Amino acid sequence: MTRGMNASPDMQERMPELAALLRECREATMRLSAAERWEPHQGSAAARDIAVFEKTEGLRDPRTVLEVVGTYLELATWHAGGMAATLEAHEALAAPWPLARSVLEACARAAWVIGDPFPPATERNRLARAYIENLISAEQEGNVTRAVHGAGSEAAMTFRNANQQLRDEIRAVFPDTKRSDLDHKRVNGIAPLSLAGSATWYFETMHQLGAIGTDPSRLKSIYTMLSNHAHPTLYTFRQRREYFQDGKGLSTRLVVQPSELDRLVTLTVMTVYITMKVVCRYCRWPFDADGQFEAMIDRYMPNAFMEPHPSVTLPDGHSI
Repeated sequence: MTRGMNASPDMQERMPELAALLRECREATMRLSAAERWEPHQGSAAARDIAVFEKTEGLRDPRTVLEVVGTYLELATWHAGGMAATLEAHEALAAPWPLARSVLEACARAAWVIGDPFPPATERNRLARAYIENLISAEQEGNVTRAVHGAGSEAAMTFRNANQQLRDEIRAVFPDTKRSDLDHKRVNGIAPLSLAGSATWYFETMHQLGAIGTDPSRLKSIYTMLSNHAHPTLYTFRQRREYFQDGKGLSTRLVVQPSELDRLVTLTVMTVYITMKVVCRYCRWPFDADGQFEAMIDRYMPNAFMEPHPSVTLPDGHSI
């Protein structure tokens, strides 16, 4: 019989601190959004992109790239907020790992759309990647709409019209795009990345640019571990089971080590921190203008990151 989670006094004290740090990931993004209102500063790569896109024939929304990037960043940080809630509730045995994976995947997508390297990747490639993400999203939305409402429903018809508008727009902006390209989510010669592929790209690119010191191959194995926790995998729960005698016979309890949670939260916060820096660089926004995010990291995770705080050195000589 399982008696529940065994949380040591140290772990009970640590979990609210980790939760506060995860919640700060979300709060920092909300402060950035409130301060900048998702308007890129003059002279930024994002502003130059929008200026080009406003003159691009067939393109309906010149903020397409920025909208995709912003949506993924916000999605990532709200997942981080969800992780915070699980730790505050002491639900630390299973729930945090899938949420950490979702944070990583959303951050990787945001960074991938901005491009490799940052920001000299062309605005056309950024737009193509944003279109690819919209095509992927549309496919998933269509599958759900047809399954829930039926293929002949009004909802399915509305979706088909919107999806056709998207495909027509892509072919207007990138005239060489064939129907088969759209079917395979390929735009301007760029192919989509799988979820694992986007995580791999993220780790390798950030390592190359000096933002992550850990060997990317090791980080890729961490993504595999997060995926194992997201899917029904026996070992991920069996390894937490501890046997003991309770006076009535053999019983079990489930154990999670504080070091496990520290590593998981460090990975999550590192991912949000670096991706926010990449987005701020793209838009030329001041990163963590009030210093609250970095102060929280220094308070609850001293020495968790490379010293000084992680930066990305770009080919133009600037750092973020």
